Amino acid sequence: MARRAWQELRPALIRAAGSPLALARREEAVVQRLLGLAQAQPGADPERLAQRASLLDLAGRHAEAQALLQGLGELPAGLRAAVSLLTHMVRCHVLWEEDRNARSEARGGMVPVEILSPEVPPAELRRRFLEPGVPCVLRGCPEVAPRWGPLELKKLLGDQQVPTRRCEESSGSWARLEFVQAQKFKDFCEAHIEPFKDGAAPRESPQLFDFSIWQHCADTLGRQVSMPSQWFPVDLYTYAGARIQPVSGSAGPTLFLAPKGSGSSLHVDTLQTHFWMAMCHGRKRWRLVSRDDISLLHPMYLADLNPVFPADLNALEETSPGRVKVHEVVLEPGDLIFVPAGWPHQVDNLETSVAVSANFIDPSNLQRALDEADLLALVEEEAQLLGDALRKAEVTRLLEEAAPNEPLRVFKARHGETRAPQEIQRRLLQAVGIAALSFGGLCLAACWPLIERPAEKKPPARQPSLSALRV
Repeated sequence: MARRAWQELRPALIRAAGSPLALARREEAVVQRLLGLAQAQPGADPERLAQRASLLDLAGRHAEAQALLQGLGELPAGLRAAVSLLTHMVRCHVLWEEDRNARSEARGGMVPVEILSPEVPPAELRRRFLEPGVPCVLRGCPEVAPRWGPLELKKLLGDQQVPTRRCEESSGSWARLEFVQAQKFKDFCEAHIEPFKDGAAPRESPQLFDFSIWQHCADTLGRQVSMPSQWFPVDLYTYAGARIQPVSGSAGPTLFLAPKGSGSSLHVDTLQTHFWMAMCHGRKRWRLVSRDDISLLHPMYLADLNPVFPADLNALEETSPGRVKVHEVVLEPGDLIFVPAGWPHQVDNLETSVAVSANFIDPSNLQRALDEADLLALVEEEAQLLGDALRKAEVTRLLEEAAPNEPLRVFKARHGETRAPQEIQRRLLQAVGIAALSFGGLCLAACWPLIERPAEKKPPARQPSLSALRV
């Protein structure tokens, strides 16, 4: 009920109004269409009023939408849940608008991300960076993964099917990434990586983005991956994901391979997760904006809690230079970046690059993740399951002590995943096959007595001889 009510209250209205990016950019034609749709919602029926508020919010009239939502009376359960999520979105839009208006002077510019030695004590890293939510880079840290290049990965993955994505400037999707196709890894390399050894590919070139090593290549790449457990020992996201998806398993760590010139647009990682990325090959330019300055990027919630931004940081540098403080660093092989929960970021591949990464939740961002999961749980069952699993993970008080460079399988086992997803799937298929054979045998045994056996053939009657016939 709540999911259906939400579809009618937000996604259906977005489809009727125009493209998500045009909505985020407040294009005049789209705004006028939204206002026209809002005026076409007659009567004082609560559902109609809620839809009108949603349309006004999408049109940028957040205060009007907020006032309209506050005046709603008793609502059916499903609609009440959907309106609660909409009310949160509208409140955020109002607060962001107020924050922008209160900042009359530019206070931006480029700020370098602090670079640390891998000898930094874990307690200091937590105190100065994880808990307050500040990005940093560990330079020259012990290898999370080998210094894989495209050729090494091509030998290891070969015929492995991988999904490719590209960054499209006209897209309103998360990070403006759109699915291209699934293809063999070697075909992807030959078509989109190898031709650009000596030059830059177009920005919209296909790339391998966030491909799960644990789910798809635990026996190949996974055996060579170590988790940075000395700095990030606990991952409640892995613990929770393994419990709500016991067959497919948790996703992290993941693999990135992208040609020079490609990238991803401005985005915030889902569910208020922290993020780390270890560089194996090439160089990436990272630009980040504090979650305290997110209002200056004019974010907008459309169908979920992943904000859509009307412009990326390249466009903002041209139209509003110095308006937003941007934290910047270039990652090189051996670097590991920590990205705090809620920080918008944009990545450009300065060279063909290979990296390994993971999103994670630990005590420093658990409450932020729970708050977002609870909001999404109003209209999504999976978010409710994830929130419940996170709370259970918190109660278990997973041990934070871990060996440096913990092997991937040891890390996963410590968080409740003793087998890789492909192993679980193989065992399930074997069990299904054995069960099918057993069932077939039982059926045959039960039916065998009922099968009519063919009658025994009698020998042909002997014909009397001619002598016997003579009288």
